[in-house]
Amino acid sequence: MSKIKFFKETTLPATPVANAMYLISKTINGVSAAELYVTNSTGGAGSARQVSTQALAEAIIGLQKGANNGLASLDSGGKVPVAQLPSSIGIDFQIVSNIAARNALAPGKNILCLVLDASTDPTVTSGSALYAYELATTTWHKVSEYESLDLTGLMSSFGIQVGAGASETIGNGETVTFVAGSANLSIVRSGNTLTFDVSGGAAHSHTNMTQLNKIGEDGDGDITYNGAAVLKWSSTGW
Repeated sequence: MSKIKFFKETTLPATPVANAMYLISKTINGVSAAELYVTNSTGGAGSARQVSTQALAEAIIGLQKGANNGLASLDSGGKVPVAQLPSSIGIDFQIVSNIAARNALAPGKNILCLVLDASTDPTVTSGSALYAYELATTTWHKVSEYESLDLTGLMSSFGIQVGAGASETIGNGETVTFVAGSANLSIVRSGNTLTFDVSGGAAHSHTNMTQLNKIGEDGDGDITYNGAAVLKWSSTGW
């Protein structure tokens, strides 16, 4: 019966002996360690088999990175790549130029998207709007817009409270008016529609208000002052 031989070396010989175990001393990431090799019954070049080595461990770990039931890999910044995260984790945020660019996105999860020019959305007059994408229904939902405020939904009443004072409820067909000197703010409710109107100082205030209020336009769209046309074309041939 062949005897098993044990060796402690700093490098694995090019032609290891047969039926031997080699412990190779090395430093791995600043830690002193030993790798283990075992040779077959013939020995010689290529006869050693890895039992526990850095290369073997890295190869096994490498096969498990990003694999099902394996390990998550890290990018150059030390973070787990987005592709290896469940779709339910985190919210992706996109910024696009318009609605067409938003529609061209193909999100694989729920995301938020800021559209810089959302004017082609029928509910947006101008400016940008923020949308949330629902993957389950492949639907874009408008969260907010930056030009105006949408008040939607069924309402039996609409409550207003200023500061710590008592709140005011607006019933259907009712008008609530806030008065501050000559400045008035009126809110009229008709069904589910609220109309806001300002007058006096609430609209605007200028030292030349009397003159400004005289500016208007006639039926042709020409500017008027105190009811008289300021300038009219003498002919309209082109």
